[in-house]
Amino acid sequence: MLMTINTIKCINPHSNNASDSVFLLIQADANRPRRHPLVGSVSMSPGSTMPLPTNGYQIAFDYGVVVTVWNHDMFQMVNAPDFLFNLAVMNTSASWSGDMSNYNKAEYYCDYTISP
Repeated sequence: MLMTINTIKCINPHSNNASDSVFLLIQADANRPRRHPLVGSVSMSPGSTMPLPTNGYQIAFDYGVVVTVWNHDMFQMVNAPDFLFNLAVMNTSASWSGDMSNYNKAEYYCDYTISP
């Protein structure tokens, strides 16, 4: 199966900050996590969209995928990013789009597709 992340768009950064420093950890079938971007993070303010490959960020999997979205503001400890949200997909899941939010008021729009 193939999960394609098409869009991650900031609606409201966490705790009403001006922006979040966002990176993804992607883990398919309990294998080693992958990171996007590989180094650093993406500054995201309201209305900004995370840069992804032209055809979306694609993850091949057999059983399931967990995508965790983190905020790594540089004024914080290096090993202590803030959790924004996660997407959990099983091999029976359908494509989805909608808003995700968390306890500290971060809100993001996400869109992904699942294909065989």
